[in-house]
Amino acid sequence: MNSDVDITKSRWGDETFIGRFKHFARLTDPFNCLKSDQQLEDAKNIVHKYKSDGTMPPGGLEALWSAKYLYESAFHPETGDKQNTVGRMSFQVPGGMAITGILLAFYKSPLEIFLGQWLNQSFNAFVNFTNRSGDKPLPDSVILSAYLTATSLATATSIGLNKTLGPRAPPIVGRFVPFAAVAVANMVNIPCMRSLELKEGVVIVDSDGNKLGQSVTAAKRSIITTTISRICIAAPGMFMVMLVSAGILILRNVSDTPEILLLKSTEGCCWGPPKGHLEGSENGFEAAIRETYEETGITLDKIDMIDGFQEFISYQSRSRRFKTVVFYLAKLVNSDVKITLSSEHNEYVWTNLSEALCLVQMEPVRKVLCNAFAFYKNTRNRRIAICEAM
Repeated sequence: MNSDVDITKSRWGDETFIGRFKHFARLTDPFNCLKSDQQLEDAKNIVHKYKSDGTMPPGGLEALWSAKYLYESAFHPETGDKQNTVGRMSFQVPGGMAITGILLAFYKSPLEIFLGQWLNQSFNAFVNFTNRSGDKPLPDSVILSAYLTATSLATATSIGLNKTLGPRAPPIVGRFVPFAAVAVANMVNIPCMRSLELKEGVVIVDSDGNKLGQSVTAAKRSIITTTISRICIAAPGMFMVMLVSAGILILRNVSDTPEILLLKSTEGCCWGPPKGHLEGSENGFEAAIRETYEETGITLDKIDMIDGFQEFISYQSRSRRFKTVVFYLAKLVNSDVKITLSSEHNEYVWTNLSEALCLVQMEPVRKVLCNAFAFYKNTRNRRIAICEAM
């Protein structure tokens, strides 16, 4: 190489954290994914030309560094093959954000869990296969086994935790179920996809790039650190929603027509069901019962909880904090119960679904009300059918 610039190393060096951060930020820049095949080939030619005879590109040193990082973001460091776009490290941010949002939004039914984990593990399989070490092709049987095993375990973890925790577990715990599934899947997927490294080791080179041999120990360390880093990468997005509230949608029957209790807030004049923040070590159900009593005077003995209903909503409050609310469903034992409002509300109303949708302004709450009325109607119809069959 006929230049003092060594493009095989980081532009900013690896002695400091800032230097390493700038290096990998440039390498994993999502905009690298938008480059055309021709741009990638041009970058490859610039890098190869410079390494072979030290020829500087027309744009000078800045163009050389840009070509280096674009080339390394899209081509495998050992085989030199161009990687598929989805498997590149530069696709991790947009791809991971989209999948994290799906996992957090759809995790309650078995079908949602399966589809979400299938999508996540398909993405992981692409990434792990694309970035595997060495130039030896991985057998199709190993790829398929890792893919199916990781998807099955992730799905089983999600469904198992949802059933084990039950509807009365703290809602914040329920929000972490997708993260637990992702962690388990990564602990299976990565070692399986890189199983040849565990058997044969990875190539060890000296500071000049000369091959010294292969090391199984280095492969193990690499796989362990990669697994931990993948789990840590998923953590911030899945732990982001921390402020949790709980409430109860209380129904009563009037002339065989269900009505729901709504309260009018003294601040903002907003209508909604009784709800409030969790306090201390409360779980969602305990907080919902306490808040219902404090805001309406209704105690647990005056309502019948309707099993099987638990709805989560997430939104950004007026203070710009992210909130998650879990709602339970109940029916009054006696329709003539007295409502005693707290200082947080100045008015209440019993209303049918149509009028409730006119009063409630927040779209997520409106959807929950619709789901609650539909669930109550189906539950009541099943009870009537059972009674008629007896």
